[in-house]
Amino acid sequence: MVLRLGPRAYDLSTRALVVGVVPAGAGSPGRLARLVDRAAALAGQGADVVEVAAAEAVAADRVAAAVAAVVARVEVPVAVRTGRASVAAAAFAAGAGLGDDPTGFADEGYLAAAARAGAAVVAAHPGPAGPGAVGEVAAFLSERAARAGAAGVERERIVVDPGLELGKPPGQALALLGASGALAGLGYPLALSVDGGPVAGEGPGAGLAAAALGVALGCRLVRTADVAGARQVCDTLAAVAGAGS
Repeated sequence: MVLRLGPRAYDLSTRALVVGVVPAGAGSPGRLARLVDRAAALAGQGADVVEVAAAEAVAADRVAAAVAAVVARVEVPVAVRTGRASVAAAAFAAGAGLGDDPTGFADEGYLAAAARAGAAVVAAHPGPAGPGAVGEVAAFLSERAARAGAAGVERERIVVDPGLELGKPPGQALALLGASGALAGLGYPLALSVDGGPVAGEGPGAGLAAAALGVALGCRLVRTADVAGARQVCDTLAAVAGAGS
């Protein structure tokens, strides 16, 4: 399995990428400087990708400025998390190579903006699912991935995410985490967010445990602010997989 971010290609057959998350809220230039410093620190801790997570109220030009500043500072690919097509388009123009959409492409222009920019996308399942959560989420992600392909996004630039932290009740989130192998079987890199939500629990240990289980079952992108911990988890599991091959 290969994921392409900009000109780079990542072989995910035995390794998972760590996506270091930095929140972008409205604020002063001083806050922007701190955001960039934090992004650089995460890259230094081993993040494969740095994601600027844009709060809903932040204007597109502010998000683009944050993305551009991070792109200028770090050597790893930069992602943006937003459900707004206008913000995603501005971020892609500023250098973001991945658009992480927690709404599952609810904004019609999102995929067109990604295709024009040659950017990768993450399709997430938003909100709680119904009684047959695993089947419902799998069908949703498959349909959204197909929609991305139909819009012109290359297959190797499509990621899916069950959205465990996006309003899922605890039992449902745990069931989806346990079904990571089946969701990875959809044929696209599977993302897992381990900060917040019912799976991560109250402390960093729970998040790292979720990361370890998810990666062992087939998750290939781990979104977190705890890059150092996730890096250890992913490297250890990659070493085990390599030793067994």
